[in-house]
Amino acid sequence: MSSLSYLSNVDQFLRHCSQSSGHTFAAFTELLEGLRSPDTRKRTRQFLSSLHQAWLNWDHQDESYFSFVTQRVKTANSDLAKGEALRDHQELLLLLFPSIFAPEEWSFTFYEGLLRYPKAEFYDRRVVELGCGSGWITLAIALYSLPKVIYGVDINPRAVICSQLNLYLNALDHEGEPILDAEELTLLDRVKFAESDLLEYFFEQTQPLDRIIGCIPQVLNPELEVMRDLVKYEANDEFLHSLSNYCEKQGYIEDQFGLGLLAKAIEQAIKLLRPTGKVILNFGGRPGVQVLERLMTRRGLGIRPIWETRVKQDPDTDISGLVAIERATGHRFEFFMAPRGNQPISAATAKIYSEHGGEIYHSVSVYEGVLAYPTWLKQIFTVLENPEFEQVKSALDLTESDSNVAEERFYWLASLFSYLNNCSYFPYGLTEGELALRERIVAYFRNYHSILWNTDNLVITPSRGEIISNLLTVYEPKLVTVDKKLRSLIPNYWQTEHESQLIETPRHTKLLGKLMRKLKPSLAITGLTTVEMLAEEPFESLVNIAEEIDALLVVDISHNLNLSSHPANNGLF
Repeated sequence: MSSLSYLSNVDQFLRHCSQSSGHTFAAFTELLEGLRSPDTRKRTRQFLSSLHQAWLNWDHQDESYFSFVTQRVKTANSDLAKGEALRDHQELLLLLFPSIFAPEEWSFTFYEGLLRYPKAEFYDRRVVELGCGSGWITLAIALYSLPKVIYGVDINPRAVICSQLNLYLNALDHEGEPILDAEELTLLDRVKFAESDLLEYFFEQTQPLDRIIGCIPQVLNPELEVMRDLVKYEANDEFLHSLSNYCEKQGYIEDQFGLGLLAKAIEQAIKLLRPTGKVILNFGGRPGVQVLERLMTRRGLGIRPIWETRVKQDPDTDISGLVAIERATGHRFEFFMAPRGNQPISAATAKIYSEHGGEIYHSVSVYEGVLAYPTWLKQIFTVLENPEFEQVKSALDLTESDSNVAEERFYWLASLFSYLNNCSYFPYGLTEGELALRERIVAYFRNYHSILWNTDNLVITPSRGEIISNLLTVYEPKLVTVDKKLRSLIPNYWQTEHESQLIETPRHTKLLGKLMRKLKPSLAITGLTTVEMLAEEPFESLVNIAEEIDALLVVDISHNLNLSSHPANNGLF
């Protein structure tokens, strides 16, 4: 077909498209070029109107490689000039290819969650939709909230072409004239679509984003290894459909739940959002609520559930990958046998039940995440982009349940990460710990607990286990009493390599005191219960007994001590 030669012949266009998916995609790509050019835009849009009508009356719709659907959405437009009331809804006309999802329950739930926000949530803001597909939600939010600009991005190149065509279908009327909103702008002024692997398209842009929304794949297919060089326009429909339906491993701990792609998206969002920005994501509830929420909180986000419902599991989605994860890890995913049932079944049971004709369901939730401490959070994740910190990133958990100390801990972590990132080596420090840190701890106890220490009274060790091991090695006591809760900190092999006798004792001051007087250990290692921490007497009694028998006393109060500006009350300080 020569360039734009078919614009006057709908039948010729339909016959051409009936040959193959490739012929169809090439023809619509050519139509898109006609829409992009101001000289041919009006005529091309008129042709699309004729094509839509011809397709509606076509006897071979089921055999075609494209389709049209309509989707009713809310809008902020009004037609006051004609004396009409506010138009609350509008019908979007959407073109679809076989590799593109039609609007369905999953995306309806996401859209419903977005509508829970007032229009001002997105108004005059820079918004991005991840995994835009046909672009219908991107267009719907543009109509509903009038953002400054909203980007729809997708890794599927055909989805991007499809969404761009849908942009012109709904920005221009049947005659090719622009449709103006309440601010005298069209969708062409507000909406942009681009091919992007998650948010990589925005890495080179300097302007931060206000809102990042997304509904992206959450089922891990062990047979799907999506490589960049395979994501081409020429890829077949089945492969591109899988690209929108499944996710590949991303190198995150959440991969085992099919959430690796979302984990990667959240970390990219932290980098690109402005400090007051938000990320709003659609979650399939199959991994369980705790797993979903931890996905966000362990990356330092404050979360809020927006909307939740139960949807039917898409029969086209293979959940064999989830069954394999259950076998390997023991974790149980959550499916349901009824849309309102509250008794979950595992992925393995759900798969068998579905194969025998049963319908299975799972919950879908919309969550909002905000950067609780944006400056420090961005600072931490900037450092974590360094490949040398890969293991740290995997292990890091920024979940913080105590809001009284969260700010201080984030600040401390950000300072530590910056220090480590700027160090090319670990300098040998003093055996008793870095002087600057000891000075700060001494100042803390002086200011908050009126304890007049100096740095000579303080030693810093990597862990409780290290200091216990060092005490045993340095003093080599013949008899040691050890709190049974601290006994696990001493390696089992230690007893065979040393002559010291270890006696396990209960965490109870009176009982320990009796044992100490009878056994007269050289070293006593113990902790205090929460109740014993409320008064001075239990601690004083142990000190007095240790002096009587000339024993070294070590008391662990770490579970009752918080280095924060809101210290808990206790009877020792």
